[in-house]
Amino acid sequence: MGGKNSGPDFGDVAASQGEENEGVIRDQIYANRPTQYTPWGATSWESNPYTDAQGNTTEQWTQTTSLSPELQDVYNKQMAIQGGRTDIAGMLTGRMGSEFGQTMDWTGLNPLGQRPTAQYTLPEEVNRQLDYGGIKGINDPSQQMNMSYGGVSGVDDPYKTRQAAEDAVYRQAQSRIAPQQESQRAALEIRMRNQGLAPGDNAWQSQMESQGNKFNDQNNQALWSANQAGQAEAGQMFGQQMDRRNMGTGELDRMGQFTNDARSNLFGMQSGMRNQFTGERDSQANYFNQAGNQAYNQALGANQQNWNQSMQGSQYANQIRQQQITEAMTKRGFSLNEINALLSGQQVGMPSMPNFSQAGAAQPAPLIQGAAQQASMDNANDPTQALIGAAGTIAGAKIGASDRRLKYNIKRIGTNKGHPWYSYNLKTDGSAHEGVMADEIPAKFTIDMGGITLVDYGRLLGE
Repeated sequence: MGGKNSGPDFGDVAASQGEENEGVIRDQIYANRPTQYTPWGATSWESNPYTDAQGNTTEQWTQTTSLSPELQDVYNKQMAIQGGRTDIAGMLTGRMGSEFGQTMDWTGLNPLGQRPTAQYTLPEEVNRQLDYGGIKGINDPSQQMNMSYGGVSGVDDPYKTRQAAEDAVYRQAQSRIAPQQESQRAALEIRMRNQGLAPGDNAWQSQMESQGNKFNDQNNQALWSANQAGQAEAGQMFGQQMDRRNMGTGELDRMGQFTNDARSNLFGMQSGMRNQFTGERDSQANYFNQAGNQAYNQALGANQQNWNQSMQGSQYANQIRQQQITEAMTKRGFSLNEINALLSGQQVGMPSMPNFSQAGAAQPAPLIQGAAQQASMDNANDPTQALIGAAGTIAGAKIGASDRRLKYNIKRIGTNKGHPWYSYNLKTDGSAHEGVMADEIPAKFTIDMGGITLVDYGRLLGE
């Protein structure tokens, strides 16, 4: 059995890996701090040492933006002008205070316009009722309201006519069908007896049933024909009786209508005469009413004209008052407007710098991976190391490198199975993890791997 190889010191390798990472980040920061120049100005960076609260020394960057000499001269002149305006505005504040210190004087303003007084006009009395007492009235037309059809022949029940017709047709058909069916039945029995069949045989019974069905169809056809003939006869008889009755009632209706037409004509003549007399009186009353309405509308129009003229005068007075108020308010705020005009102005804008592509971070040299590969090669012939490697392979993810020297950004977040539990990042690749610190764990749960302490999490946590 061979002896144990010493292998690389992974602690030193991890420290070197951290320095390598810091160097790459530092180079990236310097690459992303260029001095930029444009026609309007420039921007530059300056770094100074800085110590944070934990005592770590790092760099603090300051960015400076400067204008071109021409823009700087314009900026200085504008600032001087702004200062002069500000001084003048300061001198005007006394006058503004005097103006705003006095209350508005409303006594000298034009008085408010008054609401005009409404004038009302009552219409003249009109002829609301008409007297038709001296006009001849209208006689009652006494129309004939009812007609008596007692002497007109009636219409028989169509069902009785139909039934009689159906019975006659059906009896006539049966008088022909019954002898034929009896003859056919006798011939069938003779033929079946000649064939050696006797009543009660299946063949005999089948032939008789077939013939019976045929006879039933013939009877049903005769019954249907009788039904159709009965409907036709009943309809014809009913139509003839209805025509005869309609003729009789029509004559009576025309007689009654003639009487009513004569009476209606007489009523119309009487109504026309009365309407003529009443229309004359209505026309007289309408003339008087129209004259009264005309006088009322004329008075109403005069009142509306007076109202409109008074309203226009009131509105004109209010307009004059509003103009006086506006003029007084403008005078009152004149000094304030002058001050605002002096203080307002344009400023020189900061120069806009063009964008540029940020430099990316280069990949640091994989020192940890190289050291691990070298250790693997150095321990290839060592049975003990091979056994440890095999154990690590079997344990899988339950064996982890928990050496404090391989970690940064270490923060305690709690306790797991009675052991302090931390969050941290690996210096090798910056990845985030959780676990214990190997130096706080009993030695029976740790494994030394080339100077780096591993933890058997499976045994430690009882998994």
